[in-house]
Amino acid sequence: MNARTYDILWREIPVRITHTPERWGMIEHLEIESRNREPLPITETGYRSHFLPEAELQDYIGPVEYVTAWLDQEAESEAWKTRQDQARQFSLF
Repeated sequence: MNARTYDILWREIPVRITHTPERWGMIEHLEIESRNREPLPITETGYRSHFLPEAELQDYIGPVEYVTAWLDQEAESEAWKTRQDQARQFSLF
């Protein structure tokens, strides 16, 4: 159970992904956090703990690709787009 950590930049937001493979011998564990606890499309607090079956992660090259695809997909939601629009408007004042 060796955790690996990856740092990525997703849409100008620094994100840390910690992947613990085969946690408890059955499932994968991902911890996703924006480095400054800025909200992400998958979490309003900037932190998310996510358990998933090993097979789900195997559909991707690795945890970075999985999380990036997840973030990109959720960024298409109306809730995230609205949040981003509101954040840009506040920056004008």
